[in-house]
Amino acid sequence: MGIFHNFTANVLTGRALSAAPDLIALYKDTLRQAANIAGGAGGWLEQEIVKEEFCQELLIFFEGHVLDPPKPDVKAA
Repeated sequence: MGIFHNFTANVLTGRALSAAPDLIALYKDTLRQAANIAGGAGGWLEQEIVKEEFCQELLIFFEGHVLDPPKPDVKAA
């Protein structure tokens, strides 16, 4: 999805763009600044997202294996 996905589907956004088309340039500039602040591709924000996803995967693993370990298969002898 692009930065304009469902952009004009919102009534207020559509009206604002009709009244002031220069807002698109402001929108693009603001997104560009936000991306630069976040470090761009492979930057700080992307690394934090990857780290958070990894931590979530570890938590799911530990919840299933450490907090509730599999029970040994004990058969009556």
